This record gives sequence, C-alpha cells and structure tokens, in this order.
Amino acid sequence: MKNDENSYSLEKHQNKLLEMFIEINDFFEKNGIEYFMLGGTLLGAIRHKGFIPWDDDIDLGIPRKDYERMLTIPAQDWPQGLEVKSSNDLPYLFSKIVNKNTTLVENYSEKLTYGLYIDIFPLDYSKKNNFRGNLVTLLISLARLYKVKKIDSKEKYYWLKFFVKKIIDLFPLNVFEILFQKEMCRRSGLKHQYDYMGNFLGAWGKKEVVQASIYTKRVKYEFEGYSFYGPFSYDLYLSSLYGEYLQLPPIEKRVSHHDYEYINLNMPYKKYINQKEDEKE
Repeated sequence: MKNDENSYSLEKHQNKLLEMFIEINDFFEKNGIEYFMLGGTLLGAIRHKGFIPWDDDIDLGIPRKDYERMLTIPAQDWPQGLEVKSSNDLPYLFSKIVNKNTTLVENYSEKLTYGLYIDIFPLDYSKKNNFRGNLVTLLISLARLYKVKKIDSKEKYYWLKFFVKKIIDLFPLNVFEILFQKEMCRRSGLKHQYDYMGNFLGAWGKKEVVQASIYTKRVKYEFEGYSFYGPFSYDLYLSSLYGEYLQLPPIEKRVSHHDYEYINLNMPYKKYINQKEDEKE
C-alpha cells in the first residue's frame, strides 16, 4: 500500500474512523436511526474495548426500515465532511458513509476511489430454512455478479460465473438487486412472521443470520473510550461468527483483509481524482 504521508500509521487511520463513528452515532441518534456494531467492530468492542489492533474498518448494521430511511436523508443534512454512497454508486449491495476529506483507493473487481469509509449493512428478516430463503441467496449472488465489471480468472467456478455474467449482462437493469430489495422491504413490514434476522450482504454469509431476538434490544458497549450500540445478546452473535471469539487468532492471521492500494488521510478524494485525470492529459 502506498501513501503520501510519511507519518501515516494504522493508529491514525483508526483515529480518523473513530472521529467518523462519533459523528455518525450523534447523527443517527438525532434522526432516530437504530444501528448495531457488527462483525469485527463488535468483536473489538467486547474483546479489546475498541478496535481489534490490526483492524482498519468499522461495520454497522441498520434494520431495513431505518436503513431505507437513512438513504433518503438529503446530502446537505449530513455532518459536514461526510456523505453516503449507496449501492447505486458502488459495485456492492450495501452502503458506505465516506469521509470526503480523505482519499482511499481500493482494489475490488475494479479500482475504486473514495474516502475512508464505514460500511453500513441493512439487517433483514428470514426464516431458518425455506425455499424463499434460498431464492434470496440466489438473487444476491446474481446481483453481485451483475455489478462486477470483471471476474478474476483465479476465482472458484470462474467459467460458470463468466458464462452466467454474459447472460445477465443483457439485462438493462440489475433486476436481481431490485427484486432482493423489494423482498426485504416486504419482510420488514411482516417482521412478526420471521424468527431470524441479520446481515445477508457481509463476508460471513448465513453465519450472520441469527435469531431475531438478538436484535430486540440495543446496549452500549465501550469502544476506544466512547460508547456505541451493539446487540444485547452479543455472545450468541459472536459465537456464530467466530466460535471461541475471546481467543486471539494465530499471528499470521492478525492482518487487514482489505486490498488498499493508496491512502491519504489529508487529501479530499475528489481532488485526488482530478489530479489523476490531469496527469493523463
């Protein structure tokens, strides 16, 4: 990873994310948006009282109804320096809250340039095992495949994905994403019929879909000297994801899982993009 700051460090990276988290927490409280720390962020709060020492991101989940409402908040109403990038702006099915005054270049299926971000995932309802649940999994897979520009030839089932993408790219719109969102909004209105809830769009897949009762109550947990919300039954959630979550992983696994190409904590990402465009001329 490259950066233009000799003084760059993971600690400064984490401090910038923490500043964003504090602003987002206050903004969500003001607007009545419920959120929960997810994944490594919640694990860090429980095991380390803050960031996992080698972690470089923050993951939050928001119940679908509040998630959709968050996306309708006008840009001018957000805290200065922050903006939301939804799935309409990204090759992902979830959203990111971005710090406009920083630059981060990330390798995905393409090179992505924006600011430091906090991932925002919708929390959706499900039944443990049913045909509709399997259909949702298929819609997610097809929606993701539609969004990527290029499939890595080293990926598992490369030729199958290559062939399927050739077909679904004939659609003028990502109908799979539209159908997925409509189904999850429908479930949100009938939540009493569903016993399970979780983040369908994260790296953990079905492991992150747990008993809905876990999300019936929010509790604040210490995180870097501040308090942020997580699910009351954190043990059931973290055990589902990590097993013996209080044990540290082997040293070789204590690394970031992101493919960041470039980071600048002081340059607005739009300025960086303009500079790159000028260099091409």
